[in-house]
Amino acid sequence: MAESLYRLILFLPIFVLAVVIHECAHAWMADRRGDPTGREMGRLTLDPRPHLDPWGSLMFLISSLMGFGFGWAKPVPVDPRNLKNPRRDMMWIALAGPGSNFLQALAWLGLFYLAVRLAPVNWWNVGLGSTLGELLLYGVVINIFLLFFNLVPLPPLDGGRILVGLLPAQPAAAVARLEPFGFLLFLIIIGTPLYRILILGPANWLIRLLLRLLGG
Repeated sequence: MAESLYRLILFLPIFVLAVVIHECAHAWMADRRGDPTGREMGRLTLDPRPHLDPWGSLMFLISSLMGFGFGWAKPVPVDPRNLKNPRRDMMWIALAGPGSNFLQALAWLGLFYLAVRLAPVNWWNVGLGSTLGELLLYGVVINIFLLFFNLVPLPPLDGGRILVGLLPAQPAAAVARLEPFGFLLFLIIIGTPLYRILILGPANWLIRLLLRLLGG
């Protein structure tokens, strides 16, 4: 339990920052595409309070103590009537969230690189026994997992909305009709090999690739 609490203390602020920037990116892109709804509702901010969902936050705390972190934030409201090309614009709005997680991962990786270069010991060889080293690596890992989690091609996840924007009209409408069942379908995916195929495998591959490119 002590180890879980220690990890949670490190994990929580990075997770909150990651999801807040993710949702803020949705609101920013929606505003750029012509829909000010998110901005007018106070979602174009890095203040976590408008973004955090009470039940999603509670689920994250409980699941983190059980050894994995799973939670959600409040989705940014978007009014498609304000968009010039709703299907295309919704795709870009959806893509902004995972895109922000990828950029955050690169930023944490850059900080980790600087810390390695400036550290008095070789963290590569000592297994990052430093709290700072763990913190910086958590920033990379959390954002990469959020990237692939949100890219699962099921609405209302961002990947589902991106898929709707890419497909022709008829199959796009069929995918969009899955939205009421999307969360249930995702929970089913977690219990099948698809979780490893869609999230765990790609996330681990990208994390290892980034660290190799960094020289680790």
